[in-house]
Amino acid sequence: MAAETKGVKLSPEHKQVLTAWTNTCEDFDCLTFDAIASISGVARPRIRRIVRHLARKGMTEFHQGLWTEDMRPAGSGYAITPAGRLALAAHDGGQDGT
Repeated sequence: MAAETKGVKLSPEHKQVLTAWTNTCEDFDCLTFDAIASISGVARPRIRRIVRHLARKGMTEFHQGLWTEDMRPAGSGYAITPAGRLALAAHDGGQDGT
């Protein structure tokens, strides 16, 4: 999987957005744009563009038909991929995410 992120450079803002998934588990890691903005601290108007850019790089993926823990419809959101988790781990480790 390291090959998936090799050569991919992320801006500080992209890395900051990835931090929204720091405390998620792989089975329940879909987040809405509002949740990502709230957790990461990046302004909501920038989130959509950044998350979709991360999806094109293979670090997030779109999911729809989400449900909350109390079984209410939650709409759609994005989940972090294994490549995104590697980039996040590299960021948390102080590396450059390549």
